[in-house]
Amino acid sequence: MAKKLRASASPNKSPQRREGRFISGLVIGIIASAIFFSNQQRLLESSSALTSDGTSATAVTIEQKTVEAPPPIGDLEKIVAQCKPITEEERQGLQREIRDYEGQTRFHQKIQEVEGKRKTDAHHVAIDKYLKERVLRPGWSVLELGCAAGTMLQMVKRAYAAGIGDHGDFVGVELVTGWVRFAEKYFADKGISVFEGDITNFALPAPFAEKTFDFVMLNDVAEHIQKARYGCFFNKLREVTHEGSIVYVHTPNPQAQLVDAGQFYENVLPHHVFVTGMAYAKFELVALEQDVDTQCSDRRMIPQLPTMMQNTGCAMNWYPKYYHAVFRRVDGKKVFNLA
Repeated sequence: MAKKLRASASPNKSPQRREGRFISGLVIGIIASAIFFSNQQRLLESSSALTSDGTSATAVTIEQKTVEAPPPIGDLEKIVAQCKPITEEERQGLQREIRDYEGQTRFHQKIQEVEGKRKTDAHHVAIDKYLKERVLRPGWSVLELGCAAGTMLQMVKRAYAAGIGDHGDFVGVELVTGWVRFAEKYFADKGISVFEGDITNFALPAPFAEKTFDFVMLNDVAEHIQKARYGCFFNKLREVTHEGSIVYVHTPNPQAQLVDAGQFYENVLPHHVFVTGMAYAKFELVALEQDVDTQCSDRRMIPQLPTMMQNTGCAMNWYPKYYHAVFRRVDGKKVFNLA
């Protein structure tokens, strides 16, 4: 009976209650909608402010998902153009590093390699093969920046003698004093001149002081350039080249540099940073290829990489350890302009 009484009593109160509930629900809905759209508007305004001001934008947060914003326009240009002077403290620190390196086994192995007392490093064999098959031309003068004890200068000179043809001067620049002293004596009667200097700020003596070179090579050197002196390097590269000069670079891939940071002044140098710097210095990219010829014990590769990379002979961090890059200096051309 109680159930029937409660059931029969509710219709008598329902009109007022239904009306009250309807009005309350309507008010709550309006307030919730206002809050929602207000939050959305603030989010849009915040997002717009972040992305429109490239100098302060770091990320835009939408629905708890972080989306990385692009770097501020002009940052890459600043990186490749910077040329900060070396302080006296930095210079002394660098000299200490060099003296320490000269006491290590790797320093002496480079000399033994030139002398033929040690097997040629695998990456030097690969560089030699690539240059002979794809780069070198008769009649070129050659400059190597960061030539160490002179292995690659010697190998390239032998390649010319073995059939490429005539050539011009062979010159090297090296920062490590011990290698320079060895090379000065060893190559004194072999037609190769090596001088001590920082590749971002050097001056060749006579008779090379005013000369430019047809071919410049950097073999596993670019990753050691100080980050605040990329602009110095690109400026110096223009000083020692002329229109049509070819620049060859062999260096570890960024993936390898990430796990090989213990080397002497090792930096992670992304491909696009170096290519952009070369473009600003008016060197167009001719080729950028993975080094598949260097042989080492680790050949494990990421399965998703293209077939052309699966055949590499040396991997590090599941990626080809090295790459080749070739550039040509092009002055007064519009190939660098987006048109």
